[in-house]
Amino acid sequence: MSSLHGQAVPSVIVDRSESEATRPGRWGALRSPSFRLVLTAGVVSQVGDWALSVGLVYFVYLLTGSTLATGAALLTAVVPQALVGSVAGVYVDRWSRRRTMIATNLLLAAGLVPLLFVHAVGEIGVVYAVLGFESAVGAFFPPAEGALIPEIVPAELLLQANSMYGSGRQLARLAGAGIGGILVGVYGLAGVAWLDLGSFVVAAAVLLPVVEQYRVPRPPRGTSRTLSALRRLRAEWLGGVAATRTARTAMILLVLSATVYFGEGVFGTLAAPFVVAVLHGSGPDYGWFLSLEAVGGILGGALVASRARQWRAHRVLPIASVTFGMLDLLLFNYPYWDPQIGWAFLIVVAVGFPAAGFGAAYASLQQTAVGPEFRGRYLSFVQTVALLTMASGALLASFLGNTVGIVPLLEIQGTVYVVGGLFVGLTRGRERGVPLEGVARLPEAPSPLDSEPSWLLADNGGVRAESGSSPDALPARDDAKAMQGGS
Repeated sequence: MSSLHGQAVPSVIVDRSESEATRPGRWGALRSPSFRLVLTAGVVSQVGDWALSVGLVYFVYLLTGSTLATGAALLTAVVPQALVGSVAGVYVDRWSRRRTMIATNLLLAAGLVPLLFVHAVGEIGVVYAVLGFESAVGAFFPPAEGALIPEIVPAELLLQANSMYGSGRQLARLAGAGIGGILVGVYGLAGVAWLDLGSFVVAAAVLLPVVEQYRVPRPPRGTSRTLSALRRLRAEWLGGVAATRTARTAMILLVLSATVYFGEGVFGTLAAPFVVAVLHGSGPDYGWFLSLEAVGGILGGALVASRARQWRAHRVLPIASVTFGMLDLLLFNYPYWDPQIGWAFLIVVAVGFPAAGFGAAYASLQQTAVGPEFRGRYLSFVQTVALLTMASGALLASFLGNTVGIVPLLEIQGTVYVVGGLFVGLTRGRERGVPLEGVARLPEAPSPLDSEPSWLLADNGGVRAESGSSPDALPARDDAKAMQGGS
């Protein structure tokens, strides 16, 4: 028996069969069968997401002819996720992460069905309702996925795994955006809705064989019914806040998230005006401007993955952040000397390299910033902060774009990445992993697990209690995730 905070908890022995297969190597993370499945499912669902995103914005504008209606659709896709986000993390930490991901994919697929019957402007309300539902349900997926990845990939391969996942996301971005544009033009909204719906179902099926490697034991029976559902939710949410506040790396990354995503909100709002008004480009030029970073991201992700054995996430992050910001500042200011748009395309490809390093290091540090029993809540907090600050940046750019100017506002994005990278470097943020072997932790508040849906609770595969543990402590549940991300 081991002791935590004065309470006796059973030691656990993790089934090492999968982790032993994942030995360090140039592409060692791919030796994990579960990681291959999670990676495949992520790429499949993100192809559908990008297709729907591109097709939906185009369809709403084509149907209504209103930029206000288009903006409302984008807002509807963000606000519910921000509102639900931090609370979703409590449930991600209660339930099996694998089963949460499967259930979320299936609910997201079902939620898209009404889009198949939208044909007229009078039915635009259905689009907004679907977007709100998808946004709220989708809040559960990124923290569940982010919390799962460190349990199916050894710590020394986590940077490599996140690099591969980032490259997969960029590949999905290239493929999905192109496919979405074609489908909505030929088949209308139903075409992209069917594709995204199918991608969620396929992703859910692919995740079925994933093996979770770690579980937190249930608290002793008898304490499980002492809290009401709302009091328990509040206690566990505050427990996640406390865990975040007391973890140095977690707070550093939370500040970084708030900083850089504010810049991303500015960029997302002013990217099109920059291409059209500053670079004098066309619609296709704007498409290339957004897509070419993915090319650099794929190549950069492969580079980071191949060097992950020598590189460390806490060193990659500040270097990648400062480099990313400097290249962005060059991108926004070079037109003062030579406004040819071709230079922008080259710089955008170059930006993809540090962006890949930033994303992989950022995700790896997030996944190890707190203990596994708090991981879902912490990742949800980061997601919520990112969405709120991104919305703030978008609002600022919307109101000041015509008065302050496009380029001065876009310089905010490059500057916050430089400042954020320097902040991380100067505060000496470090990777802080919690080993899975021999660790068992009780939640900070009693958990009435008997009331949870049994299909969301994890099975016993891969974990057994040490002999001599008390019978009341033997029943256990999983504490089994982008991120840099998700559905």
